[in-house]
Amino acid sequence: LLLRCFFTRVSMDLLWLAQSKLRRRRFDECIDICTKILEKNAYDKAAWFLKARAMTETDYIDDCDMEEETLGDQLVNEESMASLPRPGTSLNRPNTSAADGMRPLSRGMRPMSGMNRPITGFVRPSTQSLNQSSNASRPMTMNGRLLRLGTQSMLQSSDKFIDPNTLNLQKFYSDGALSKLLINFLFYSEKNVRKCLELCSLCTKHVQFTDYFYKLRLGQCYYALSMYRDAEKQFKSCLKSQVSSMSVIPIYLYLCKIYIKLDQPKNAIKCYNMGLNQLNTADVSLLLGKARIYELLRDIQAST
Repeated sequence: LLLRCFFTRVSMDLLWLAQSKLRRRRFDECIDICTKILEKNAYDKAAWFLKARAMTETDYIDDCDMEEETLGDQLVNEESMASLPRPGTSLNRPNTSAADGMRPLSRGMRPMSGMNRPITGFVRPSTQSLNQSSNASRPMTMNGRLLRLGTQSMLQSSDKFIDPNTLNLQKFYSDGALSKLLINFLFYSEKNVRKCLELCSLCTKHVQFTDYFYKLRLGQCYYALSMYRDAEKQFKSCLKSQVSSMSVIPIYLYLCKIYIKLDQPKNAIKCYNMGLNQLNTADVSLLLGKARIYELLRDIQAST
């Protein structure tokens, strides 16, 4: 009997195998296995859930970092800016005394940028305009990185797994796990910000504005739509949520991005300091963002 069991070929459960592939971050293999399961049974909710999550993880990008302001963002910006701001209070008019203090720095033998930094072949976001020797132009599209990634993903897969246009959101907003999965899928994989915003609004009303996850995604949607004041309200509301598992670092990073878009570097530095004080530790991402603000203001001594 033991020999018979040993030589008998036992097939592994495909759903369990897909879960194992997802846990080991083999997302493409997980998607293929779930596709085979759905071809046999199109109403398998577990396989549908795993495939949507794997596709979201494949297209996920960390959008908390600073980004380059595109030409389209400047043309459609409806926020009123001061035409003659005081020196050191605007990124368009950095501190002149700090900028003059950069000139005596020795360039040495290595090519240097306009900020007296060694040229490494990689340009950080929001530093391209400071490099006077750069011939590269700004992207023409608004939110160019997200749009380009979304266009490429749609070209690679002509048949959509989930069509947002035919999605009935009334069926999903009451289910916590499924609604969060769909929100992440719409935002990161489909790049359909308006549909994601609609679903987030329904969900946050259903939970009576108590779940910080929906507020965070609402803020991200408002930011993607250039509605910075509405996004600021959502992120500040997230900080008031007393949840032990909540990470406040992305919230502070997004708030600082909003203040940079609004040309308020002083408020961005204040926000970084609030995050460092709340965490009571020297977080690298917050310290790095604070140093970059000082660098944009041409205050190299404070940035170092």
